[in-house]
Amino acid sequence: MLVSTLPEPERHPLWPGIHRLLAKAAARLGSAHVWEPDDLLWIVIDDQEIVAVLSSRLLVDGTAEIVNGSGHRAAQWVRPMDEKLCQWARAAGAPAIICRGRKGWGRLGRGLGWKVVGRDGAAMVFRKTTGSPDADKSDRDDAARRPTRGRAQLR
Repeated sequence: MLVSTLPEPERHPLWPGIHRLLAKAAARLGSAHVWEPDDLLWIVIDDQEIVAVLSSRLLVDGTAEIVNGSGHRAAQWVRPMDEKLCQWARAAGAPAIICRGRKGWGRLGRGLGWKVVGRDGAAMVFRKTTGSPDADKSDRDDAARRPTRGRAQLR
């Protein structure tokens, strides 16, 4: 199973299908934010099949955010994806990662350090510290910060 970022995803031949998955994820929780060129696209491939896609970004306050995500067989890819996302967030200096999603993601994320920190309409708000030097300060801040635009979702 390969977990990686995909540079310039709009130029990739699979972009229309990837974009549809991101749009489906955004629609599930009523988000207008599907994809922006500054977002970072993550992809999970297993045996030449796209198993999952996620988009992430850094917010103005330095927190990392999982914006949208869609896929299947999550129990197989959540742990390696979590490791890669945390590496990226730490390298960017982000003290924490936030996302919004369905309640079921709490079960998958609990063993990885994700905590439920609130609700946003029908979505649960999840947060995980990254272990970066600013993580302690971030823990004292409001855990359910509002993103700069759109809503973060992980499905």
